[in-house]
Amino acid sequence: MIKFEDFGFDYDETDYPLEKNSVRRSSLIGSFQTIFTDQNSPYDENWDYKTADGFLEWTSEQDYEGLLAVDNGAVVGFAWGYRVDPENVDVDQKFPEELYESDQDLYDGQTFMIDEVGVMPEYRGQGVGKTLEKELLDKVTDRDDISRVMQRTQWSGENIPKLGLDNDLGFEVFTYKEGIAEKPVLQEVDYVGKPGSDERVYLWREVEEELE
Repeated sequence: MIKFEDFGFDYDETDYPLEKNSVRRSSLIGSFQTIFTDQNSPYDENWDYKTADGFLEWTSEQDYEGLLAVDNGAVVGFAWGYRVDPENVDVDQKFPEELYESDQDLYDGQTFMIDEVGVMPEYRGQGVGKTLEKELLDKVTDRDDISRVMQRTQWSGENIPKLGLDNDLGFEVFTYKEGIAEKPVLQEVDYVGKPGSDERVYLWREVEEELE
């Protein structure tokens, strides 16, 4: 039976995912590596353990929220993100300039960035991803310091299921004006662990909207 657990650090629990060298953290990193390989994801990436572990460490230093899907003690899915605080996050490095053109309030400290959502291949098609993302949005909505949520995902036909999920949860594509045209905010992102890159699109929603 799949359980959904807070993704966080608690000194009273020794196997939370951000506890260094814990079993749960190792399980999360293993799932992360599996989910984002080219066989299992439209992202053609190659995460090694050290890089993934460093990514979790960076996340632990942010004002973050998240959830894990756990089955028989193993992490089978995850969703997490962080509040975009310009004093702690290098927004010029992390985000394309067209985002600011689209919404000049974006970096006022009230934006939550969903950084990662993933489900192990054998658990897909069961609503696990939607539950994770919806529950994460519910957690963020309960906060009084967040007014909007954004995320990015691959802008390709291979990623139609994820784009459909985001649309069902009320996300819209960020756009900006170029001349008379409205264009989606895209970012060229380098692959992890190998040469090459792909385009990812930015999406947003207000936290006040009702979730079904």
